Amino acid sequence: MKFFKITCSKCGSDFTPTHGGLFYTIERYNSQMVLQCDECCKSFIDKYTVESVSLTKTGGAGGTSDSVKVILADGTIIENIRYNYFPENKLFRLVDCKLPEYAQQQIIDKAKQVLNEKGMM
Repeated sequence: MKFFKITCSKCGSDFTPTHGGLFYTIERYNSQMVLQCDECCKSFIDKYTVESVSLTKTGGAGGTSDSVKVILADGTIIENIRYNYFPENKLFRLVDCKLPEYAQQQIIDKAKQVLNEKGMM
């Protein structure tokens, strides 16, 4: 059995994967795989941890628009993320959201919780 070290794409340190896996992302523009060490992985997860969400419905000349406001754990506020909600099958979908899938899933879970508390699910 051989062990090998990998260089972290974010900080440049050599590391050996732990915790049974390897954290990676795919860059949007060049499809390059980005490998990350445990410390960079933790900072990524901490950066995109969703603290709370609030749902809004606004009306205008073009009709209504459903959007979600997200507050991340570090205090960053992201507004006007559009979403679709289909009550007949309880499907909640974010539209054109540029956040990582990890954060998107947290938003969806928390939004469903808000809808459930309002009796809309």
